[in-house]
Amino acid sequence: MANKKRWGKKYKDKRDWPIYNQQLIKRGEFYINPKFLSTWKQELRDMNKGKEGASFLYPYSMIEFLGILESV
Repeated sequence: MANKKRWGKKYKDKRDWPIYNQQLIKRGEFYINPKFLSTWKQELRDMNKGKEGASFLYPYSMIEFLGILESV
């Protein structure tokens, strides 16, 4: 096979990788915040207090968390 030359200049990566990595970690903390797990039972008690019919099984905070994950 013949050698083929690429056109244009070679891409030079100018990212500061330690800073970029910290930005990715910080973004992940926003999306993956399991705060709702610690308040699950209390939130369900509050939601189901005085409710008629079937009780809620999942708190609103979990639905919001899943909505954030779905939108990504």
